[in-house]
Amino acid sequence: MAPDGSAQSTVETGAVGDQEDKFAQVTPDGTLVYATLRPFGCDDEGCTTGQVMTADLSDVAGTEEVVAGEKYGEGAWAVNVSPDGQRISYVKKSYGQDKAEHDVYVANIDGSGEQRLTEMGHISYSGAEWSPDGQRLVFSSAADTGGENHELYVVDADGNNLTQVTNSELAGHDCIDPVFTNNGEIVFVDKHNGPNRQLAIVSEDGPGLEYLTEEEDFHALGAPDYGVQGPVE
Repeated sequence: MAPDGSAQSTVETGAVGDQEDKFAQVTPDGTLVYATLRPFGCDDEGCTTGQVMTADLSDVAGTEEVVAGEKYGEGAWAVNVSPDGQRISYVKKSYGQDKAEHDVYVANIDGSGEQRLTEMGHISYSGAEWSPDGQRLVFSSAADTGGENHELYVVDADGNNLTQVTNSELAGHDCIDPVFTNNGEIVFVDKHNGPNRQLAIVSEDGPGLEYLTEEEDFHALGAPDYGVQGPVE
C-alpha cells in the first residue's frame, strides 16, 4: 500500500489452517520480513512455534525461512528489522534444563550470524526495538520481578551493557511496547489498573519519566510508533 492508502494489495504468504503471519515489515531494498506462528498439538493451551520468514515483494512465491526453533515447541517471533535493513532482532523460545526460555536474539537479515543477547527470560511479546542508529535495542521483561511487573531494558546490539531503564515498584504496573525516539528517549505503554494503558516517555538512563496521557479511561490499544525514518548518519 502506498503512504496515501492507494495501491492496496494482498500479499499471499501461503498461510494455512490456524497459521498466523505477524510482525510484517519491509526493508529499504523491498524485502518483506515477518513471523509465522503455527499451533502445536500439545497439551498446554496456546502452545505455539514460530519462524522468521523473508520474501521479495516482487516474487512472494519465493518465501524463505531464516530463523526457526531447533526442536518441538521452540520457535521465533516478534521480529524487528534494523534501520539499515541489514539485521533483525527477534524473541526466541528455547528449552533450558527445566523450563522454556524467551530471550532476545539478533541475526543478519538472512538468518546467519545469530547471537543471543539476553539470558533472562520473560521477554514481552513485542520483542526488541532498534535505536535509530542501530546500535542499541530496547525491550520489556518481567525477569527481575518474578513475572510480576514488566520493566524496560536497553542493551547494545552486540549484547553488552544490559541496563534496566524503569523501576515502577508498583504492583500490577507493566512497562511494555517500548520504541526509541529520534533523540534517544523511549516511548512506551504503562499498563496498570486492569485495562488502563497510558503512554509515557523516559530517557534512556532512567530519570525524567513523563506521562503523555493521563486520562483514567485512556486505553492505548497497541504499541506506539514514533516514525523513525531509516538509519541516523
